[in-house]
Amino acid sequence: MKTLISAQTIKEASAAGIKELPAMVQTTIITPEAASLAARLGIVFVAPGTQTCPQVQTNLPAADDQDLVRSIAKQVIQRLPEEKRDTATIARLVAEQLQRQTAASCPAPAVADPVHLTTAAPQTSKTTCCQRLVDDSGLVVVRGASVRMDIMAEAGPGKQVRLADVITSSDNSPMCAGFMTWRKQDSFAWTLDYDEIDLVLQGTLAITINGKTYEGKVGDLFYIPKGSQIIFGTPNYTKIMYVTYPADWAAQK
Repeated sequence: MKTLISAQTIKEASAAGIKELPAMVQTTIITPEAASLAARLGIVFVAPGTQTCPQVQTNLPAADDQDLVRSIAKQVIQRLPEEKRDTATIARLVAEQLQRQTAASCPAPAVADPVHLTTAAPQTSKTTCCQRLVDDSGLVVVRGASVRMDIMAEAGPGKQVRLADVITSSDNSPMCAGFMTWRKQDSFAWTLDYDEIDLVLQGTLAITINGKTYEGKVGDLFYIPKGSQIIFGTPNYTKIMYVTYPADWAAQK
């Protein structure tokens, strides 16, 4: 028997601060109204248990690649009218297309349904799935939309706290950066043995410390000093970007 996801289901999930709903094409029917409403409310349908793709890392154009970019751009320019021969713009577009083709060589995550579904990160691994561009200089670009987060088991049993470290000591960085999400019912106590900065990306972040609660909206930033005993909370749902020092924050616990 198939499970029906209706617009009412989406409204209830949104009211509860839920941003992910399990759905498989073989066992789930999603009404068009539900799919449309989910898209407006930022709710995604997740294929439970689906294996995520390995981390995609693309090096930015090296010298040989730049020669290829120039060669292709030259051929494109020769076919364009004089008024449209913007060499810099065309070279940039060619370079971006080559990078996309390289990234596409990674097997794509299995999609449970053509209606706006994404892939769940495995709950037993800390391996982040994301697309990264790395320059020889050490510069790293992380495509935020590609990041898939894992369950943070340390938050406690049954907690749907998800996180992903996307910049780590393996990047020769003294700091770590990543993304984290949770709902109201997933709030958890935590002691920081490292310094942390949190930037609110979605919803409301609530930090309780010394019996007082401080809330931050989208765009607000928190600094939490090393040694703090806090409660990570939210009145509904939140997504944050965090930066920790030192980079191996998990090893400090």
